[in-house]
Amino acid sequence: MNLSRTKIIIASVAVLIIFGGAALWLYGRIGPATPIPPQEQPGVSGGTAPGGGASLPPQAVPQNPAPESFPVAANPAQRLTRLTDFAVVAPSLNKSGDRILFYKKDGGDLYAADFDGKNQTKLSNITIVGILDAVWSPARDRAAVSYLDGDTIKSFLHIGTSSVAVLPAGITSAAWSPDGKSLAYTRHNGGDLELTISDAGAKNGKVVFRTPLPDARITWVSADRIVFATPPSGLAEGYLFAYSRASGSFERIFGPVYGLMARWSPYDTRMMASYTPRGGGRVFTRVVNPLDPAPKDSRELPATTLADKCVFAAKEELWCTIPRTLDGALPLPDRYLAGEFASSDRIVRIDLIKNNTEEIFDENDFDIGDLVADAAKNYLFFVNRRDGTLWSLRLQ
Repeated sequence: MNLSRTKIIIASVAVLIIFGGAALWLYGRIGPATPIPPQEQPGVSGGTAPGGGASLPPQAVPQNPAPESFPVAANPAQRLTRLTDFAVVAPSLNKSGDRILFYKKDGGDLYAADFDGKNQTKLSNITIVGILDAVWSPARDRAAVSYLDGDTIKSFLHIGTSSVAVLPAGITSAAWSPDGKSLAYTRHNGGDLELTISDAGAKNGKVVFRTPLPDARITWVSADRIVFATPPSGLAEGYLFAYSRASGSFERIFGPVYGLMARWSPYDTRMMASYTPRGGGRVFTRVVNPLDPAPKDSRELPATTLADKCVFAAKEELWCTIPRTLDGALPLPDRYLAGEFASSDRIVRIDLIKNNTEEIFDENDFDIGDLVADAAKNYLFFVNRRDGTLWSLRLQ
């Protein structure tokens, strides 16, 4: 029942090969044509701005500045604590926001720990062999947990510390409504991907939409809109599509751009997007509201990183981990997502009003992922992807 590294890499490569051939056919069915940028043009000028019609201006893409060129302000008062000596999955704050929750990757036990690493407590003895991921409700009182049983992905709803509710087999992605009262998930049905919405207890599920995008993953970004994202690859064009619960419409809101990844804000419908030119040779980043037909707050960011390495700590504040070098990482983000490239990161805070950066942490050799910030922004938690351990960084 354990998922081997070989299976992960083989599956990732297979998805990229399949999607590379299918992306243009799917786009022709679903989205209007967008001119492909000239090959000599730096950046990605062919990506659409919010609304799906306009193109990003050719000179609006950041030119991949080296991390050393960022304006920084040192913050020496900090303390780093390793919270676990084992690999973890899906760290999250608890409901009251004063402890950090996480699943042990080996066996799936649920734990809670104080921010400084003291008083670590096992909350659940439910064995979850082959745990893959857990998607926490905004209320942080339950999670949709997925695990591998042989070659089948299975899921269940983990409520509190001991209650469970069975979810259908074969769920490919899951997302909670912003108010935490509903759960959405996708499953394959023939050649289509079905979107089902249930209540927070996984009851009264109803298929509300079908799409021919076979490998899209969902994020519930507003009360009405659920966004479908195609798999990120520097070798294939990526898109975002939005499904409206009210109207039933399904429209392209961003793309095509290569290597597209998105981190959505919990405060509004903006996202931090990272993308690459064809071939995944460099990374560009920007913040944009793709649901706004007039993208007034679209801006490039002074950061060379992937969206998965960032978190919105406040409405106008983004914290990101920045690789010190991307040597050996190409193509991006493919090698990173397949686990074939481990970055060596530092952490910066990006002020989205001033659009500048402040140094948060630049020590040791961590490949940092799964950033979690507490409400007071006194602590930052992260997973070291090199060994899966969980760390706490106290900030002053």
